[in-house]
Amino acid sequence: MDLSFGNSYRFTNTNVGGTHVLLEAAKEAKVSRFIHVSTDEVYGEIHKDVGDVLEEKRLAPTNPYSASKAAAEMYVNAYWKSYKLPAIIVRMNNVYGPHQYPESISYQYYHVHIAWANHCAQK
Repeated sequence: MDLSFGNSYRFTNTNVGGTHVLLEAAKEAKVSRFIHVSTDEVYGEIHKDVGDVLEEKRLAPTNPYSASKAAAEMYVNAYWKSYKLPAIIVRMNNVYGPHQYPESISYQYYHVHIAWANHCAQK
């Protein structure tokens, strides 16, 4: 999230544009299910005394990163309604540990997965 303040256009292009490209490909391929990984940050600031946040809560992003994820979710919803594309939106949160930057653990897991997939593909 912190990185989005320095280059918000990159996050918009990746999250919104990238999701749009994937949705078009999923529609053309007639996938049985499209799973979109979003973030709990689309809900905006949540105070400790609020308790659980339900999926029906209004989206209220407070930074460029969460706004781009909310916009991508709108595309997923539009494809679900317009094209009957079976889609699931998962809003994850970061609970790794104290002082953990939200982007770093997900980023590292992603790159480890890609490296492993490439390694397996070469065998």
